[in-house]
Amino acid sequence: MAKNLRWLAVVAGAASGIVGALLVIRSWGEPLPPIVHEPTLEAQRKLWEALAVQDYRIRIQVDGANPGVYEVEVQDGQPVSSTFRDKPLTNSRTMGTWTVPGMFRTIELDLYHRSQADRDPRRLAIRASFDPDWHYPDRMVRTDLDTNQGANWKVLQFERLPTNAGTDRTEARELMQ
Repeated sequence: MAKNLRWLAVVAGAASGIVGALLVIRSWGEPLPPIVHEPTLEAQRKLWEALAVQDYRIRIQVDGANPGVYEVEVQDGQPVSSTFRDKPLTNSRTMGTWTVPGMFRTIELDLYHRSQADRDPRRLAIRASFDPDWHYPDRMVRTDLDTNQGANWKVLQFERLPTNAGTDRTEARELMQ
C-alpha cells in the first residue's frame, strides 16, 4: 500500500511539473528553443563580442520562482542602472547577471553543472535561442524533470545606445509587448 502511494505521489509530482512547464511555454506562444551545447554557446558569444556592443539597454522577462521584468542599462560594458519589477537594484552581482555577458555566463554555468552531475540532457534540458542580428541569448528555458523545477527568461527589448565615442547609431528591437 505504501509503495502504491509513493508511486502515485511521484507520478502526480512529475505530471504537475510537466503541466507547469507546458503552461509557461504555452504562455509565450512559441515552440521551445533548441537544446544548447557548449560549441553553439561559445560561437554565439564570439559573434556578440565581435560586435563590440558596450552601450545598451535590455529588458528581460523572467518566469519561475521569482518572476518579473529586469531592465538594465550598460555603459562601457558595465551595468550602470538596473530595476526589477520597477524597483532599483543596487547589488552589482544581480545587475551583472542580466547583462548580455551575464546571460551567457548563466547558460554556461547551467551547462557546466549538468555535465558535472552527469545528468541526462532529456532530464535536465538547457535550451536557448540567440538573436539573429546581435547574437545575445534572447531566450533560455531550463527544465529539470527530476526536481520539477525550471527557469525561463526572454529578452523583451534590446536597444543599442550611442557610444561615448560619438556614434549616434541607435538600434532597437521590440521583441514582445
